[in-house]
Amino acid sequence: MNFQSLNIERRPVDQGLKLGTYDLIFAGNVIHATANLQNALQNLRSLLKPGGQLVMQEGIRQDFLWYPLVFGQLSGWWLGDEPCRQWCPYIPAIEWNPLLLNAGFSGIDIEYPSSNDPDLTWQSILVSSAIELPKKKSSNTAVILTIDDLEGEVIENLQGILPELGYMNILVKEPAELENPILQDALYISLIDLESPYLFDMNEVEYTRLKKLLSECQNLLWVTRNPISHPHASMSLGLLRTVRWERDADGSNIVILTEAEPGSEIASPENLTTAIGKIVKRQFVDKPENDRHAEYMLQNGLIHIGRLNEWEAADQFLAAQSSQQAPQLQRLGEYNTPIHLHEAAVSTGEYHWVIDTQHEESCKATEIEIEIRAIGLSSDISAGHLANEIAGVVSKVGPEVEGPALGDRVIYILGDKKGGSVRTHGRNDQLHLVRIPDEISFEVAAGLAWAYVTAIQGLGEIAHLAPENTILIHTSASDICQAAIQYAHMIGATIYATVGTVEERDLLVSDYGIPQDRIFSRRDLSFVKGIMRCTQNTGVDVVFNALSGQALRGSIACLAPFGTFIDVSNPDLRADTTVELTSLPRNVSVHTVDILLLAQHRPESVRLLLIEALRLYSEGKISQLRTTSVMDFTQIKEGIRAAQSGKAAKVVIAPNPSNVVPVVPRPLSPCHFDPCASYVLAGGYGGLGRSLARWMASRGATSLIILSRSSASSPEKVELIADLDKMGCKVHSLACDVADISSLQQLSGDGFSNLPPIKGCIQGSMVLRDGAFAGLSFKDWQAAIKPKVQGSWNLHKVLPNNMDFFIMLSSVAGIFGNRGQSNYAAGNTFQDALAAYRVSKGMKAASINLGSVSNVGWVAENRSSMRTHTATLFELLREEEVHAAVEFLIRDQQDGGNASSRSQLVLGLPTAEMCRQNAVPLPSYLNYSMFTHSRNTMPAKSSEVAQQKTVSIAALLSAASGVEGAVAVVSDGIVERLASLLAVSSSEIDPQRFGFGGIDSLVAMEFRAWIVKELKAEVLCLMLWGQRILGL
Repeated sequence: MNFQSLNIERRPVDQGLKLGTYDLIFAGNVIHATANLQNALQNLRSLLKPGGQLVMQEGIRQDFLWYPLVFGQLSGWWLGDEPCRQWCPYIPAIEWNPLLLNAGFSGIDIEYPSSNDPDLTWQSILVSSAIELPKKKSSNTAVILTIDDLEGEVIENLQGILPELGYMNILVKEPAELENPILQDALYISLIDLESPYLFDMNEVEYTRLKKLLSECQNLLWVTRNPISHPHASMSLGLLRTVRWERDADGSNIVILTEAEPGSEIASPENLTTAIGKIVKRQFVDKPENDRHAEYMLQNGLIHIGRLNEWEAADQFLAAQSSQQAPQLQRLGEYNTPIHLHEAAVSTGEYHWVIDTQHEESCKATEIEIEIRAIGLSSDISAGHLANEIAGVVSKVGPEVEGPALGDRVIYILGDKKGGSVRTHGRNDQLHLVRIPDEISFEVAAGLAWAYVTAIQGLGEIAHLAPENTILIHTSASDICQAAIQYAHMIGATIYATVGTVEERDLLVSDYGIPQDRIFSRRDLSFVKGIMRCTQNTGVDVVFNALSGQALRGSIACLAPFGTFIDVSNPDLRADTTVELTSLPRNVSVHTVDILLLAQHRPESVRLLLIEALRLYSEGKISQLRTTSVMDFTQIKEGIRAAQSGKAAKVVIAPNPSNVVPVVPRPLSPCHFDPCASYVLAGGYGGLGRSLARWMASRGATSLIILSRSSASSPEKVELIADLDKMGCKVHSLACDVADISSLQQLSGDGFSNLPPIKGCIQGSMVLRDGAFAGLSFKDWQAAIKPKVQGSWNLHKVLPNNMDFFIMLSSVAGIFGNRGQSNYAAGNTFQDALAAYRVSKGMKAASINLGSVSNVGWVAENRSSMRTHTATLFELLREEEVHAAVEFLIRDQQDGGNASSRSQLVLGLPTAEMCRQNAVPLPSYLNYSMFTHSRNTMPAKSSEVAQQKTVSIAALLSAASGVEGAVAVVSDGIVERLASLLAVSSSEIDPQRFGFGGIDSLVAMEFRAWIVKELKAEVLCLMLWGQRILGL
């Protein structure tokens, strides 16, 4: 079940909802809270399937005076703009009937009143059904555009099919006849791109005719050839995608059918005309409201819908190259790579695992590696050491190791405060390792090592505890203090203890046999008097202390003459506790025990202590600590919490082969270029080209051929050549217009002859000449087309066919058709098709559709010109992401050809969620069939933020008081929107005169679309370019 807020005063399609797909709408006391009931009902009707039900609960009495007394103070109570709702938003049930009928419902089918008594009825539940909406009658004229009647059989078939769809008047015309007025309501079916690519090498007259068709025709079905076998035909895709977005506000419907039969053969006339007939019925006869500007593909007689699909391998590779790569679930028993817990897991709460790179090197001379079977977690995690008791099986040994052998069961205490010991494999010098007796399990060994080593060090080696001694042990439920109790009990000393809870006291009485009168509370200093009372004011011989502050000072006061004070408290907590020497009793000794430091500086001492602890356990003189919990790797988070909270005296983590844990993938080793080869960079002196040149040199390239139209020098060019020279890379800078085949052929014969063989090419040539297609000159069209189309084709023809890679830097503008960039988009879709064409011929190739790159390239150097480029409204791509994407495509081409059989990667495309989170209206292209399947839902929190950022002009108008208020709302809205488009503050917009030089054709086009959508007003772009006064 999905949840989303819906404003029924706005068109549902603008809110991301799919029209005509719902079976039931329940509206509980909500429809009346709108400005216009008819509008609200029409919006609800648009969501329902024919036959769908609307169940609405509404108030139906206007004569109940308590309504306005209770609700009249709410502004929403007075939203209704109908004359009958001036004093109350409710209307009688009978008045809902005509409103429902006019909105496309069946009227009131059923009414359930709130009471059987009409005088007491104040609400009703009304049920109505959605009826089939009448289709708007289409024009009965269809115009088939063809060249010299080359598609005679297709045209003949269409003349038989189209009348069945209501097109009785069928005209067959050639492009030359487009100079005559366009029939506005007619359906145009263009076959001019079917026999040969119309856009490639068209002259200015042909361009003018095409521009007239695409700017004025309201209903167009464009049929084109298979771009894989005829890449030049794909130019029309980028052009048409741009034009349909530029004309989004005029209700036009521009549909594309790509014939994609395998090979170079065209689809059979029967299959093609059948497909055209089905599409015409769907798009121009049935006219689905939310499916304009569709794209179809005919393959093997079946109609397909083109979709953008996720390229998982690319996603995973790019993630692996970034610092934000997502962990992947791995089963320990099937994952042979050593891993360790992420160092910041405890502080960040992100419990994932990373590759343990220290195990990639051979063991040092006396170093031993073990496969870990159990890990003892520290109860003192806040002090910086997460786990230091490591038990496992020897898996590798250094060349000079004399002790443990492969397969031995061993344990060691690691003197490491980095907390990296929670891992699958561990290493240490042989001096630290102790063999585990066969009768002791890994879990037991790891659970007792630290605690008993501390207890034996403090009580045995330092205090020399004897049977006749008395001892006070603090915080007796902790692991170390439990070990001290067991050791003291083994010695036979008299034990006094302090606890913090009744449960701790009961544990000492039941499990360790300590009399209740020898157990005191550590929550205050009353234990001092208790100890002195029990010892006849003599005090105890040994204090085993884990307290700080006043309790530590009180503990010292409990010492008997010649007593020993052993402190094992947290050093961080002890730092604020000072003890004056003059306050110490005479003839007492004070010692601090820190096994961590001992393991770092005297590992042999720790090893001997550990041997003693294991011996005592094997002989049954000590036992496993009470309340020890054993968990696996999947429970590491719970284990750490248990250790921190003290709920368990000891927590042992034992990895299980069946455990599935999140592991951050290992970054792939960087690719390296052949130092004995040359690589071509076309357009290599542009911002992105320079970036790629430096990146290639850093990866081993020693010979770069940089092609540029201009031979002129620039500071950036000089700096690049110098930088590459320092990196050991020779730059061969050649002046060449790649769009000129003769110039490129001459270079291939002369300029390349003395250079290392060419093994790769990155084509980054581009020229931008932006402008709405309706006003774009033929000169500007050609300027942007040539480097992308002719340039890429010439490189394809002239460079060796056996290169390791051939990558073209395309753009997302070709995917969604960025307004004002029809020429650029057409060039990009050609490059996409050329890549697929080369792959189909067994050659290496790929295109990468880049979004805007933030720190290098054209966008970074021309930010002031980017205000209307949709792809830059959101997060921009980083330079490193482009490098990673290029590397992925190079790898993909080198892995036995294009291993994935894919040739096109789209990177940096704005998504629906990004639009919502930035409070930007959804671009119309996200409603196109290519994108609708990937429109992801947004989390509720983000949705709320977006709603808070966006206030509907319609809502403000409905709340406005009088004409002057409405004028102010519209004026403010226009100023705010215009300021956003021009990337200036609202204060810089003059409401009296806004047609200054800042409004170019692209801004006017975007601005007009907003006015049509939000204000439902028709405005010509020419009006926006003039010196118009904004006051209404």
